Amino acid sequence: AWVAPLLPSHGEDLRAFSKMKADELFLFVEALCASLIEEYERVDVLGLSLGGVLACYLSSRFKLNHLYLLAPALD
Repeated sequence: AWVAPLLPSHGEDLRAFSKMKADELFLFVEALCASLIEEYERVDVLGLSLGGVLACYLSSRFKLNHLYLLAPALD
């Protein structure tokens, strides 16, 4: 199964995006990953840009099968 979540404040207007807090994103992806790990034996995570940062965060919180980073927005 594939899951491609729409992150909080994404897919909305610029005003909604500018009000988004990083903690909201981390909590959202952590809850989603936890539910996937409960449901599936193996979970792979792929992240592009900001998604790469979130994927790295998930790899520090969960035992993932594979981690794929595409141009992660790391400094």
